[in-house]
Amino acid sequence: MGYLKLQLASDNDGTGELFADFESNGFRGHGSAWFALVDLAETAMQFEHYPLPNTPPVCLAGGYWNSDKPATLKEEHLHISAYPSNSRDGVGVRIRAAFETTMDGRASLHVASIELRASYEQMSHFSKALVALVREEASEVVLDERDI
Repeated sequence: MGYLKLQLASDNDGTGELFADFESNGFRGHGSAWFALVDLAETAMQFEHYPLPNTPPVCLAGGYWNSDKPATLKEEHLHISAYPSNSRDGVGVRIRAAFETTMDGRASLHVASIELRASYEQMSHFSKALVALVREEASEVVLDERDI
């Protein structure tokens, strides 16, 4: 079984750092990325759609943006996407966190990635809870496979 836990540290300029901790079948990861709170809330509402689109999936991604191509991530630090996973209303949730650091004068990339199973009902709750997190009406959001 696995889970995704999100927390948000809002800044006073309309942005916030979204922190993610996740685990599934012994694999763990954590990471964060900065988001415009308006964009974060808009994407959060898309996780509630039924049915979710298969291509492209609903996706929340942040990191370093490409200055030459403003809508393109140069370096992705946090990725959360949701998509239909089976014909019985199952949802797959992909979580990926990455961080690049310099070790001994060379760049080293650290990446953790898992997939969680969820239901559309869970995704509806997740969507509403994520919007509440952005509005500072909640302190954390948890998506837990045990709740299926």
